[in-house]
Amino acid sequence: MPPTAAFRLLRFIGCAVAAAGLAACATQQPVEWRLQVRTVADWPDPQALSQRAEQIAGVPVSPEVAAIAPHWYAITLQCEDRATCKRASMKLAAQPALFVELRRDDTRALPKRPNSQNSQ
Repeated sequence: MPPTAAFRLLRFIGCAVAAAGLAACATQQPVEWRLQVRTVADWPDPQALSQRAEQIAGVPVSPEVAAIAPHWYAITLQCEDRATCKRASMKLAAQPALFVELRRDDTRALPKRPNSQNSQ
């Protein structure tokens, strides 16, 4: 029995959905991995620290470095996936002449509070 038009349409939609799912898997979103690092020396130029970390890690590091405390900085690795970020952070940790301590920064920013004018 030949397939009906409705069956062909359903088969086409099924194939289209499957193809879209495969395309979504192929284009993963980049991962941002925030780290807190304690350095051996103070870095007056945080951008230089970002560039040095990028050279060592082998992945892009955001130029926006936050000084948390003396010798403590927050940096952000920008990787293809979590495994790549993990390898990059291990490369940084393997540099005791530069980094004394390295911690994953899992803190989340709180959502902004609504203005009292907006909540009325």
